[in-house]
Amino acid sequence: MREKIRIFIVATVLVSMIAVFSNITSAENPPLGKQSSHKAETDNTLSDGNKRFVQNKNMKYDFPKEREELSKGQHPSTIIVTCSDSRVAPEYIFDQGLGSLFVVRVAGNVIDDVALGSIEYAAEHLHAKNLFILGHSSCGAVTAALSGKTESPYINAILELIEPSVMRVKSQKVNKNEVLDETIKDNVIEQIQRAMKSKIVKELFEKKELTISGGVYSLKTGKVEVVFNLDKLD
Repeated sequence: MREKIRIFIVATVLVSMIAVFSNITSAENPPLGKQSSHKAETDNTLSDGNKRFVQNKNMKYDFPKEREELSKGQHPSTIIVTCSDSRVAPEYIFDQGLGSLFVVRVAGNVIDDVALGSIEYAAEHLHAKNLFILGHSSCGAVTAALSGKTESPYINAILELIEPSVMRVKSQKVNKNEVLDETIKDNVIEQIQRAMKSKIVKELFEKKELTISGGVYSLKTGKVEVVFNLDKLD
């Protein structure tokens, strides 16, 4: 599955996406695939929101009004799977109000059965159209996974889901100072692979009713670097 995901990343970036992501991506980003209309809309929403956050120009929200409207139901457009780290708050990072993001948070932004169930619920029942896996710099869970197992079986359960990325990066000729960053990026793709094990997620993706991508948030700059965008499978 992982190889199929990597094979079908489109080799060029759409001109329109260059403009959209110029403020949140680096020159090292892999090219993005062709986008559906709702994906383009969401990319604009997230990238524009992240730009405002970085520039400290966040929008002002009428929370009493939003609470009143959302008491009738929720219709989030995007599912965000991210780390429990207290410094990583998607609603702030992407400058979104209440009800826009369905957020699943767990250390290491790993996707286990419980997290995958939450993703399925948001995608199938709430009709969220996009899934974004958000890792972050200096991730403690990834750092722990690189160091090995702990005495806690519960923490080890998290580390085991990151272990495949650790093994891949360690098997490559990666500069010692870049091992953590590369493992963080690889873990984003690893968790996308885990999400695709869901029959519901896979079918929605293949029917173009759900888009899937991932990125890494910089604790220092506040910027989100898109590191992967799934285009299609066989």
